[in-house]
Amino acid sequence: MKHFIFAIITGLLFCQPVSAATVQQNQNSKSTLTCDSAVNLKKPMVVLYSADYCYYCKKFKPVFYHLSYNLSDEYNFIVYDITKKHKQTICDNVDLDGIPTLYVFNPKTGSKYLVPERYYSNPGMLKNKLVEYYKNLK
Repeated sequence: MKHFIFAIITGLLFCQPVSAATVQQNQNSKSTLTCDSAVNLKKPMVVLYSADYCYYCKKFKPVFYHLSYNLSDEYNFIVYDITKKHKQTICDNVDLDGIPTLYVFNPKTGSKYLVPERYYSNPGMLKNKLVEYYKNLK
């Protein structure tokens, strides 16, 4: 886990700068978007499964919000807190070995893709993987 944290911190240093106000605004806007409402928008979704108590989830969220800022035209970004009750949606039918976990859902086809954990520690690679996956959807 030390390598995971180091990689996230290192990755953040190479990301484009995003102001704290932008991240806060993005956090607020994305927290109101639920899986249920995102499915109705028919745009692919990137869902972060996390919990408020999870140290690694807290460390990963700035990367997630940065991606949501940069890829908002392609995807809807959702934070799915596993400790809270949710309305039954496409986001519930996943296997979680741990948190944080990222899945990409295509509401048009119902398909889902588990983003490999190795990409979490490198924001550039994670962004490239999401861009690549989006291109393959078309």
